[in-house]
Amino acid sequence: MKRFLAILGVVLLAAGLVQLRLAHRKPVGQRIVLPPVTQPDIRPAWRGLVLDPHALALAPESPHWNTLLAPAAAVGANWIAVPWELPAGGRARVAPLAALTGAVHAQGQKICVEFRLPGAEHRKLPRDPAAQAHWVQSVWGPRVLSAVAACQPLHLDLICLGQRLEGVQEQSAAWQDLVGQVRQIHTGPLTYAASARSYASIDWWFALDYIGVTGDFALSDETDPARTTLQATWNGHMDTLESISSRSNKPVLLLDVGYSTNPQVALDPDLPDPTSAARPDIQALCYQTALDGTTGKSWLAGIFLKTWPVDATAVPGDLAHNAPLRTLVIRAWQEPPTPISRR
Repeated sequence: MKRFLAILGVVLLAAGLVQLRLAHRKPVGQRIVLPPVTQPDIRPAWRGLVLDPHALALAPESPHWNTLLAPAAAVGANWIAVPWELPAGGRARVAPLAALTGAVHAQGQKICVEFRLPGAEHRKLPRDPAAQAHWVQSVWGPRVLSAVAACQPLHLDLICLGQRLEGVQEQSAAWQDLVGQVRQIHTGPLTYAASARSYASIDWWFALDYIGVTGDFALSDETDPARTTLQATWNGHMDTLESISSRSNKPVLLLDVGYSTNPQVALDPDLPDPTSAARPDIQALCYQTALDGTTGKSWLAGIFLKTWPVDATAVPGDLAHNAPLRTLVIRAWQEPPTPISRR
């Protein structure tokens, strides 16, 4: 009897397995459609536009910031950066920044404030190391701390503690001390913007949250550079940045990336627009190289392109009024990843 029951159990189990296979059997001629796979989003997470440096010289109510920022969001920007000159012997005006910050946040974007030294003082930076350290501690430091304290009610998303302060930026102990003082009154992330020529000489990146580098990379000295040449040179710069990011364990931000129509702009991105013999084709190639070269990099937090005007008047390097450049940015930033069908 036990043997009979055992045999019966095996038979019933086998019958069940057959029924299960028949239930899941694909009918002849029927195609199985698998759910689509979404492409990974390889765009940089932070896609920013840098406002015209004169933005904060305007009255708080002018221009109408919402009207200005809507087109910026339309090209795919989720960050706005605004330069803020910190003058000697006086408090920087906070009211325009407060109005701008409110409008940026209302748009669902984030804001970065770049503290800058007025141009006339830039040319007078000390060269002696001891004088440089004293300048950071006694000249620049008090201005930065005053501005940071004034900004606290605004809930800024990122503060850049300076830009391209060649020489003085290498005074590591003085800058670490300044960063420590800033963190006592500001809990948000911090960065500093070094030039492409000097970022490797800074050894205090570990004290910040992001490695900031301006986009003035020399790409080619050729009269008519090929796109492949620009791409190869750009990739070399990115390899160096990735190495520094890995050693510092900090992500990188590319700040103030922009190109004029100067024929030599691939060699020196700081060159202004020429009065004649403009080369918008080289300008477009440089922008395309930067946009293509900042995708798919986990160590790169984002890129900020300049310049976005603050009114209807076109400014040098203007992205808003240059339709071909604006189209390049839209294609790189606005287009979401499309699903890939699996069959």
